[in-house]
Amino acid sequence: MAVPVFEYVARDAAGGVVRGTAQAQDARELATLLRRQGLFLTSLEAQRDGAGPVERVSLGLPELADFTHHMATLLGAGLTVSAALRAVEDHADAENLRRLARALRGEVEKGNRISAALAAVGVGMPPVFVGIVESGEATGRLDVAFGRLSGYLERELEFRRKVKEALAYPAVVLCAAVLVVAVFLTYVVPAFERVYSAAGAQLPPLTRALMATSRAVRSIFPAMTLLVPVAVLPYARRLVWRWLRAVGDPVVERLPRIGRLLHTARSARFLHGLGSALVAGVPLLQALELAARAAGRARWAQALREPMEEGRRLAQAVRALEGFPPLAVRLIALGEETGRVGDMVLKAADVLDREVAMQVRRLLAALEPALTVLMAGVVGVLLLALYMPIFQLGRAVLGR
Repeated sequence: MAVPVFEYVARDAAGGVVRGTAQAQDARELATLLRRQGLFLTSLEAQRDGAGPVERVSLGLPELADFTHHMATLLGAGLTVSAALRAVEDHADAENLRRLARALRGEVEKGNRISAALAAVGVGMPPVFVGIVESGEATGRLDVAFGRLSGYLERELEFRRKVKEALAYPAVVLCAAVLVVAVFLTYVVPAFERVYSAAGAQLPPLTRALMATSRAVRSIFPAMTLLVPVAVLPYARRLVWRWLRAVGDPVVERLPRIGRLLHTARSARFLHGLGSALVAGVPLLQALELAARAAGRARWAQALREPMEEGRRLAQAVRALEGFPPLAVRLIALGEETGRVGDMVLKAADVLDREVAMQVRRLLAALEPALTVLMAGVVGVLLLALYMPIFQLGRAVLGR
């Protein structure tokens, strides 16, 4: 059996990057050989010979953030990629995290780069993730690349946590309103309908409309059981969520205050991805594409690529995007003037994060009382529609 040949990237004692090829049975043996030469292995690549199917692992954002944090710490401590993955596999609490580390280690020990292994193994991996890891391999600083990713994912988690906390009260109010209306339409209204039908009462238009709505809801209720797989199966939830985003995003973006909030939030996500990629050493055009896809704005990549290829500056290209925050554009321009584009892009992202938080607080200040009034109004209309026939019967009895 032929001994595999690896192309490797290593670092010497002074931190310099050393590239070369060597024969070894696996990544561990190659790392041992390089250590004897005073080199620290950071990445390697080899041809795969008849490999079987790759195990695919799906990680949530919290688990992915834990993985990047562990890898940054272990690689920074001097472990090879394979040894770091083994340590994560042995000590991780989450089963999915252990499966990911095991699958990645198998790919790396077959001679694949960690970036290629992440692209092959990870399901739903953020686009910017693989790009930053690939840049870390190119520069020989995988520990720094994973550290950048850890910071990026922690900011993303913090942003999602704040959004969930801000939307908790409106969500509870809306759920309560839906539950109240559902109980009225499926249980209370039919009971009143039977009473009025037995009494031969003449129903006003509002009550007739309510009765018709109740019958329609009860008729489609069995069909609503088809939505159970959507609530249970993750794949079905993802498909429905993608469809809702494709249909609803253009509508929501046109709403006066909510649309501006959504656009600012996505601009912040785009800048976080772009800044993290640039600081990690990803080329600008590739970083633009990765950040645009991570922000859910793939069309921005083409809109930015064309002026950049024509020789325009990044700030000029970003300014052409519809509705992009002017303050962020000015900070990007300042970064280009000072030669610190990545740092200033991240600073602009932080500014937009604060702007998003402020807009959310203002929106909730107006939304919470509006939801309360709306819920009271809906319940009031339902009660009025139900009791109007009783008032008419009472007047008819008193008039006789």
